[in-house]
Amino acid sequence: MKTRSASLSQLAAVVAAALVLGSVGTAVAGPALTKGRVRSIAAKVVKKQAPSLSVATASTAGNASRLGGQPPSAYLDGSSVYYVTIAVAQASRSITVPLSPGSYQIGYSAYLAGGTGNSYCTIYRVRGTALFATATESATGTDQEMSAVGVVDVRAGDIVRLTCESATAWRTEDPAAHPIQIVVTPLDSVTIGTLTAS
Repeated sequence: MKTRSASLSQLAAVVAAALVLGSVGTAVAGPALTKGRVRSIAAKVVKKQAPSLSVATASTAGNASRLGGQPPSAYLDGSSVYYVTIAVAQASRSITVPLSPGSYQIGYSAYLAGGTGNSYCTIYRVRGTALFATATESATGTDQEMSAVGVVDVRAGDIVRLTCESATAWRTEDPAAHPIQIVVTPLDSVTIGTLTAS
């Protein structure tokens, strides 16, 4: 009797194991979960749940399309380029650069055809009766080429000018082939420091 009941309990264990293995085998034998199938299942679940989904409003959501409180357009390159042609030769010319209040990097290149002797071009900021030169270059000889760049701080009422002078009358060559070029780039911030020459 003991032998028979031991055999029955062993048989029951084998049958149970077979049932478990059979159910696992059926599950494994079904369609495999591929990456595409998982995506398909996920898409169905999301589509089914979509009507009930919502996003809580964040306290800063109104500023989500800005960076540092500035709109995207504030980070685009904003240089302005001006060309000046001088057909009638004169010894001195002043060109007003239209700038609203702010800080700017400003540069120029000029070819003074016919200019001789000591010549110079300077960007001046005029504030009341005070003049501040921000970018100057001088030249000697004939047909001088000059260029310079500097930073200028403009306040309401200031006038910014490029002035070029020579000992003799000059004009732009050709006269339009080499116009004077003035490049203005607004600056968000300017840090001023000093360096020591060695």
